[in-house]
Amino acid sequence: MLAGLHAIVKAPNIPDFDLFLTQFDTFIQTCSAEQISYLPQYLCEICHVITERLRKENRARVGKLRYNREDEV
Repeated sequence: MLAGLHAIVKAPNIPDFDLFLTQFDTFIQTCSAEQISYLPQYLCEICHVITERLRKENRARVGKLRYNREDEV
């Protein structure tokens, strides 16, 4: 799933950005720490693209991404 979201972000244009944000939020809320640990650079790149796009459009986003690290301890 993370690789699929990354592929969308790397495309020249994200067709439905709001839908993409919803999909990404759902992924973050339901993923395991193991999923992130395999491709942390993908997560960083996705977050960077989202931040730049929201800043460019002057749009605030309520809330923050949650990543539960309890499984790693």
